[in-house]
Amino acid sequence: MPTLPVPIHRRVWAFLGSLELTSVVLVLMMILVLFGTLEQVHLGTWLAQKKYFSSWLIFYELENGGRVPVFPGGYTLGGVWLINLAVSHAARARWEWRRAGLVLTHGGLFLLVLGQGLTQMWARESQMAIEEGHSASYSEDYRHVELAIIDTRSPTEDVVHAIPAALLKKGRPIQLDALPFKIIPKQFFQNAVLKSGAGGPATMGVGARVRVLEAPRVTSDDEMDTSAAVIELAGPNNSLGVWLVSTGLETPQTVVVDGTTYQLRLRPVRNYYPFSLHLKRFTHDRYPGTDIPKNFSSLLRLVDPETGEDRDVLIFMNNPLRYRGLTFYQASFGKGDKLSILQVVQNPVWVAPYLACALVCLGLGWHFVPTWPGFGGGPREAPSVDVGRVGRGGGVGLWVVVRSNGSIARPGVGRPSGFERRAGETPRQRGAPFSVGPVGQTGGSNERAIGERHGVVAGYGVSAGRGGHVSGV
Repeated sequence: MPTLPVPIHRRVWAFLGSLELTSVVLVLMMILVLFGTLEQVHLGTWLAQKKYFSSWLIFYELENGGRVPVFPGGYTLGGVWLINLAVSHAARARWEWRRAGLVLTHGGLFLLVLGQGLTQMWARESQMAIEEGHSASYSEDYRHVELAIIDTRSPTEDVVHAIPAALLKKGRPIQLDALPFKIIPKQFFQNAVLKSGAGGPATMGVGARVRVLEAPRVTSDDEMDTSAAVIELAGPNNSLGVWLVSTGLETPQTVVVDGTTYQLRLRPVRNYYPFSLHLKRFTHDRYPGTDIPKNFSSLLRLVDPETGEDRDVLIFMNNPLRYRGLTFYQASFGKGDKLSILQVVQNPVWVAPYLACALVCLGLGWHFVPTWPGFGGGPREAPSVDVGRVGRGGGVGLWVVVRSNGSIARPGVGRPSGFERRAGETPRQRGAPFSVGPVGQTGGSNERAIGERHGVVAGYGVSAGRGGHVSGV
């Protein structure tokens, strides 16, 4: 009878849940971890993690600026691994109530890995620096920069137009409806060295007296790149000059267009909030006789006009402030203990690890708690064995039968009592709801039978068939 071809969807499903795919993914993960760890020496922790683990593909940089994908990144391997785990568990698991504990435990582990991946993709970190007696309503991401064009015509507030660095890198003209000029990016430096002297790329502002040289990116986690960009401002009828903006230039540069003053500044990306934090007091405790920090904390006043919130909060190590989906940690300090630096984390899936741990605990409890009474049983009986003929082929069997309470049954001599076999049938326990077929044949018989006669739940035998061949059951 001809064999029907396996449908393509079944073959794909079998491949996604196969052990072969698991093995390949694990090997690729080990290679990724190896090279990602080695690259930390040259790139630093943050850049190596971003290139190898927080990416879909790893690219090789060509001399002409092009990129060629050479290896799957952490997102790709992690996603394939999660799919493989889910499909293999769905295809092989037996969905029974008594196995619900295992299902919950594996679901918790799956959620833990998934939550970590989503955290790497969606979580955003920034810093809020506040001096004593001052307030702040924004945080800054020092890993990314933006070009800020600030309209200062209003006496009460500034209007900020922020252009991300990704648009500056593309080199295409940028036109904002609220601005009377276009921004034409000329060059962008992820990290640069600024030196005083003529011959720089700019024709206007302080950049006309500054030369800019490209530099490799910093590798230390405590240092930041000095980014720079050369831009041209083009009005409706004429050019407004070429300008150099950089995070290394602390003072904003100004340009006047149609009587309105605009400030130009390349700065870390800012995240503005509808509330403010006012630093009332910063405390820095040290261990006696040393400069080792013992504890540092910030007493702040939280003011939120939208909700009417107005209260004092104390942030110290391992005691963050959680407010409006943000978490504020005490990270560092400066300026003679007059400056407090808070780490601001926005993670929409922060609850995932807590839920995952709860599922694992619930699953383990469901699986193991019902069996606890059996762990404290008394001493068990000494093992007894039954030696005799087994089956119809004349093999001699050595049988050890285990009861459901963990003790050893005491069978009689000969064929294990309670088992019978009719022609064309598998061995069956009389009155038992199941049967077990023969494991193999050795010229005589080599069979295994399992039943529950007098609490018996398992039987083990070694049978010697004709010709002296010995096999285990």
